[in-house]
Amino acid sequence: AKDILLKGIKTIKDENEISEIYGTLGDLFYAVGDNKNAYKSYSKSIKSNSNNARVLNNYSYYLALEGKNLAKALEMSTNAVNLEPNNSTYIDTKGWVLFTMEKYEEAREVLRTAIAKSGSESAVINEHYGDALFKTGNIDGAYVYWLKAKELGGGSTSLDTKINTKSYVP
Repeated sequence: AKDILLKGIKTIKDENEISEIYGTLGDLFYAVGDNKNAYKSYSKSIKSNSNNARVLNNYSYYLALEGKNLAKALEMSTNAVNLEPNNSTYIDTKGWVLFTMEKYEEAREVLRTAIAKSGSESAVINEHYGDALFKTGNIDGAYVYWLKAKELGGGSTSLDTKINTKSYVP
C-alpha cells in the first residue's frame, strides 16, 4: 500500500488529492507503529491542504495520545472542528486534547458537545466524557458514562478497571 501511495503522489498534481494520499500514508504509518513517518506524512498533507479536517483530526488525536506537541494538537483539532462543527469525532478529539492538557473543565464542556452531536453511540466518546466528569468531581456521572461505553463496546483497555474501581485510570 505504501508503494502505491508514494507512486500516486508522483503522478497526481491536484493538491487536495495529494493531501488525501499523504493523510492516508500517515494513517498507514501510524497503524504499523511508525509514528515518526506518520507525523511527517501528516505534515506534508496539511502543507498540501491546510483544510483537510480528517488529517488535522487524526494528527492531533495521535499527538494527544502520546502527550506530545499539545499546543499544536489543540490548534489542529480546533481547526478541524471549525471546518466540520457537527462532527462528533472531531469534537471528541478537541476535548481529548484539552483533557491531556489537564484543562478538565474545558474538556468536559467540549466532550459534552461531542455527546450531543451524535457521539452518544460511540464507546470512545462516552468513555472520554466519563473521564472528564471524573476529573471535574462528578464520580457518579463518570461511572454512568463508563458503563455506557462498555455497553457500546470498544472502550479502552482500562475501561473495566475504571468501572470496577470507580476511578480514573489512564
